[in-house]
Amino acid sequence: MSMRDFSQHSIGEISSTITNDVNKFETQYLDTIIKIILQTTTFIFSSAVLFYYNPLSVFAAIMLFLPRKSYQQMGLLGNQTFL
Repeated sequence: MSMRDFSQHSIGEISSTITNDVNKFETQYLDTIIKIILQTTTFIFSSAVLFYYNPLSVFAAIMLFLPRKSYQQMGLLGNQTFL
């Protein structure tokens, strides 16, 4: 903002704009980052508890997930064309 903008608008409008921008930033970015950290922590903790109580179920879950991921990657590799 230039100095002319400050003289054309009231202090209330300027402070309201700044407050709204800060609130929007906080809502869109900081809350999202906090949610990602909390979900990651919950996943790690849940996985550790599951492994503690039943290691075989963790192994079974990994064996179910890995083949799907491998097949997806092989499918993508098969569709590549070289010039």
